[in-house]
Amino acid sequence: MDKILIISTSLNMGGAERQSIWLANNLSKKYVVYFFSLKSSGVLQQTLNEKIIFKNFNLVRSKNLFSKIYFVFIGWFRILKIINENEINTVVSFLFHSNFYVKLVKIFSKKKFKHIIAVRSDRLSKRRSTQSFLRMLVFKYFIIDKNSQIVFNSLAGYKRFNLNKKYRQKVIFNSPENNPNFSLKKSNKFVFIGRLDELKNTKELVKAVNHLNKNGHSVELDIFGKGPNYKYIENFILENNLQKFISLKGLRSDISDNLFCYKSLILVSTHEGFPNVLIEAMKSKINCISTNVGDASYLLSGNRGLLIDGFDYLSISKSIKDYLSLDKLTRESMIKNSYEFVTKNLNEEDIFSEWLMLIK
Repeated sequence: MDKILIISTSLNMGGAERQSIWLANNLSKKYVVYFFSLKSSGVLQQTLNEKIIFKNFNLVRSKNLFSKIYFVFIGWFRILKIINENEINTVVSFLFHSNFYVKLVKIFSKKKFKHIIAVRSDRLSKRRSTQSFLRMLVFKYFIIDKNSQIVFNSLAGYKRFNLNKKYRQKVIFNSPENNPNFSLKKSNKFVFIGRLDELKNTKELVKAVNHLNKNGHSVELDIFGKGPNYKYIENFILENNLQKFISLKGLRSDISDNLFCYKSLILVSTHEGFPNVLIEAMKSKINCISTNVGDASYLLSGNRGLLIDGFDYLSISKSIKDYLSLDKLTRESMIKNSYEFVTKNLNEEDIFSEWLMLIK
């Protein structure tokens, strides 16, 4: 039986991490699957199929440059050894650090293996909104080669990277991986799910909620996630007496299954690829409000949701007000359209079949 290794930088609640888990679990039905997490195991480790051989390299232990170099080398050596000793045929890497790691392994490995490079965004950056030109150069002139297969999960990413046609590249969309619980009691709350950082634009989101509530609109928001902006948001809530309106819920691995209880999901990122959180909300039969990033316009056009024209808190506030002004029939029509779109166009079996074709 063929052996496949999947490597993800970490296993937190990001869309790329969730898709790496989905792929590993599905492949484990047909192949021997190894799964490595470079930085930390995270909350998603518990969702891995028990048949999968899991290893966590915990590179976050690095306290300074010397220890970082040491742990990176040890991790690289362990991956190289495991691929050679277990004769792994295919390696799928998610996110930049994993892509880079596997390229280094490929150079020194005795065992020839297929490298599938999964690109999950419309640009390469750190946890900021600006593109990292250094990472793009490393990706284009070191990581990829004519023998690797590049898989974009968004049309926006495929167009923005604009790779030379000599490289093997393909777009495979994500499918919604959640199993919605439609028996939940509905509420009037909005929900945000994602890492609390500059890329996800969470500071502007809480400013928008504050602005709306100060101007006569009662808006309640649950925030699921962790990250560097957590403390800022926590202090902002206290300073503006928003405890009744904004709740920090932390990390919860089953939140995507429980979206039905919310009024609408809000995505305010400054850039994305193919936002998993949108398609999971669409499958959960709730409305979506999103900034016009990545493939959001592709997903929400055709009366399937609302797009925010801008990234500042006033633009976000305006779109929320526009949503609140919609009548019940219009909201229900948007939900119906979006649910039909994801079930028809993002069928899980069809998308997995595309992955299988690459691996075979």
